[in-house]
Amino acid sequence: MYILVIVALVLAWPTYGLSILAWFVLRFIRISRRVAAQEKAVRAASIESMFQGRYDKFFRLLDLPILFERSVSDEDAMRGGRHIAKYLIHNEEEATLFREGIREWCEKDYWDPFISAEMESENGKAKIHLAAYRAIVALMTNNGNLRCFNAINYGKLVEAKTLLEIQAIAGTLPRNEVREMLEKQRWARERLARERS
Repeated sequence: MYILVIVALVLAWPTYGLSILAWFVLRFIRISRRVAAQEKAVRAASIESMFQGRYDKFFRLLDLPILFERSVSDEDAMRGGRHIAKYLIHNEEEATLFREGIREWCEKDYWDPFISAEMESENGKAKIHLAAYRAIVALMTNNGNLRCFNAINYGKLVEAKTLLEIQAIAGTLPRNEVREMLEKQRWARERLARERS
């Protein structure tokens, strides 16, 4: 990089300063790439720590449509869950949606994708399932050679994903209503305490 600075300074006079401008542009691009790589590394660490290496458990909690007379082996469940985690690492918007889903079902300090996925399965599929279904559909569409998804019924999965997307657009995804009620009560108590002070 220092050589480019020297070249830019030497060429500054004949290029009327454009070489210095080009050096600043190149420097900015390099810094922005480094920042993006650092953000991706932080996102990877946070997602990896949530799963704690138990990708198969998460995969099985997703309530995926399975083809008739087929089953998902433990190895395929582990690989499938790992692929979902990688997809979330590389897609920031999906990772944000996934975290919002976990935040709805878990306490602030303790984020557990397993409890959240299980609660969503019992109370109506929502953000966690939507992010995971999008990941699996994208992986199955773009990588036909992934054997870990061979037992999944692609048509029914796309149908379920589309239904969840329509609910998300309409704002009718199931929510943790008890948690929302408790949050509203807490906010009301805090506001009342502030007004009294």
